[in-house]
Amino acid sequence: MYDQGVASQGYFGPTVVAKKLVSELLSASSEGTPIFVDINMKNVDIIKDIEVLDAGCGTGLVGQELAKLYGQDSLPLTLHGCDISEDMMMLASNRGYSDLKWCDLTKPLDMYAHVRGTYDAVTIAGTFTDGHVGPSPAIEELLALLKPGGLLLATVRQSFFEEMGFGKVLEEVTSEGECSIVEMSEFQYLAGVVAKLMVIRKDVGA
Repeated sequence: MYDQGVASQGYFGPTVVAKKLVSELLSASSEGTPIFVDINMKNVDIIKDIEVLDAGCGTGLVGQELAKLYGQDSLPLTLHGCDISEDMMMLASNRGYSDLKWCDLTKPLDMYAHVRGTYDAVTIAGTFTDGHVGPSPAIEELLALLKPGGLLLATVRQSFFEEMGFGKVLEEVTSEGECSIVEMSEFQYLAGVVAKLMVIRKDVGA
């Protein structure tokens, strides 16, 4: 089983992404875009509907981590998921997702053309890795799904980040003035493996 395998390796990607998502949405609230109101993530009061896409959702580990924070039936957001594996998405179906769709993140996301610019946040954990998905066209495609002010939160193994030229792609998308890097930090992704956490904001007016 995939979940058991990564758990045995101390896989922290989904946990880091889920907690950072909540932290950033709370920060947005304090800056004048009301979303959540309880910094301790308890008794959360939702002020507006939050639409989140978990790209490359796999078995739904990000959804599972959000459910741990809020309870399985009380997620204060609408969580959508997409992945290339139908079998994995079957396991994700009971982990808080409102809908799950097939997608190939190595290609343009034409199936999402009708909802471009509508998501408050897009997460992608454990998918930017060797043998799976590289930075292009995925980063630009996922940013296009965000509404102004929306966030892309992604994990990338450190070695893969350097090997696949993520830095160059990020420089290109930020130089166009349509998005900005909120955070670029490192964390323990697996036992003995370091990854980057990228948080990118689609600028208002983009």
